[in-house]
Amino acid sequence: GSGAGHLSQALVSDNNKSSLCIDMNEEYQKIGTSKINRWLPHLKDRIKFKQLEINSDSLNELKEESMILGLHSCGPLSTHLIKTCHEHTLNFGCCYHKLKDEYNISKLSKENPIQFSSHALTMAAKGYKSYSEDDQKRKYKVKMYRYTLHYLGLEKLKLPFTTLGNAKKSDYDGAFSDYAFKYLPEVNSISKEDLDNYYQKNIEKINKVIKAGSLRAQLARLIEIYINLDRVIYLRENNIDANMFELFNGEISPRNIAIFSNGKIN
Repeated sequence: GSGAGHLSQALVSDNNKSSLCIDMNEEYQKIGTSKINRWLPHLKDRIKFKQLEINSDSLNELKEESMILGLHSCGPLSTHLIKTCHEHTLNFGCCYHKLKDEYNISKLSKENPIQFSSHALTMAAKGYKSYSEDDQKRKYKVKMYRYTLHYLGLEKLKLPFTTLGNAKKSDYDGAFSDYAFKYLPEVNSISKEDLDNYYQKNIEKINKVIKAGSLRAQLARLIEIYINLDRVIYLRENNIDANMFELFNGEISPRNIAIFSNGKIN
């Protein structure tokens, strides 16, 4: 998923290396080609773009001495890159919620696999992110309003669980009733006073739900490590020298787990 090739431009700008930028989005590649032709013509012959949906069979044309670099390669893309068993790889996974059957790929994990729900995989994609105290206070208010609205729809209106979409920060500064009227139209049959009373009566219950979610969230990084460690084990099972480590501070990006393979094991 090279996008417009910004990383390749940085990596080959001061040497004689070349890069093949592979992405399924043609528009991104047009942007990259235009930028290179206009501003970086000296790289025009060393950076090539190829529109391609990457899977485990589509990278065979790469030279054996090539290095595959996947920076925050989305969902199953990381697995496809790993399963090429390429000898030289630097990979950062992300978007674990897009995984279906693309984990538990090593022989070891297949013997006693751990299966994750879509919620668990979504949690892994959000784990390890750092928040300031102000961020935490804002997130708490958001969850208080959102969770209360979910319970209201379930208990009072017998509605199935539905996502609420994105809201503005200012929506959480007003009364709960105003928030409810805006994001769940079905509550129009309930008075503003009753909505605000429902919120006040359920503060303790919703607070417990948020605390339970906070405890559950501590497992997010463990799930992410499990998925990546499974990929490292897969490479080692295929006689490739692979390791996993945090390459940079999580405050830069929480998706900082790198898988690095450096040739075959002697």
